[in-house]
Amino acid sequence: MTAEHPTMSRRSLLAMAAVGIPAFSVLGALNPLGASPAAASPVQVDGWWGLEVTSAMQRLMTLPQTGIVENQSVFWKDSNPGLAGGWHWVSKTTATGSSTIAALQRMLKVPDDGLIGPQTISALQARYHLDVDGFFGAPSPTIVELQKELNRLAGY
Repeated sequence: MTAEHPTMSRRSLLAMAAVGIPAFSVLGALNPLGASPAAASPVQVDGWWGLEVTSAMQRLMTLPQTGIVENQSVFWKDSNPGLAGGWHWVSKTTATGSSTIAALQRMLKVPDDGLIGPQTISALQARYHLDVDGFFGAPSPTIVELQKELNRLAGY
């Protein structure tokens, strides 16, 4: 047993260091050392989808936490004012999509091209039993429900 980790032998610690410590689960299960992972703060429930919402989604989907939704078509930017900071807008012809949006689309069971648009937004609106119009207003009731769900899934 070691002084730093009295419940774990030096051999166990060295073995874990050699093979790597397993990643934390989506909902923050205990790590092998018995300590809880550092929990992120709850997402502010305000109806705006910015860096904080994207980071929370990426954390729960076990994606790299950049806070950025990459390569989205600028065509949808002005008609969706609820999409705030952290959106990387590019021309329609160069929009390749985001792994974060693709993961959301798979969860919603819509085509997973990684691009936000009316089909993805409508599916999210239907998920929360809201009026389906395919757009995020500012602030957006759909984004409010998404923020609440992210907080619930993270244990807040």
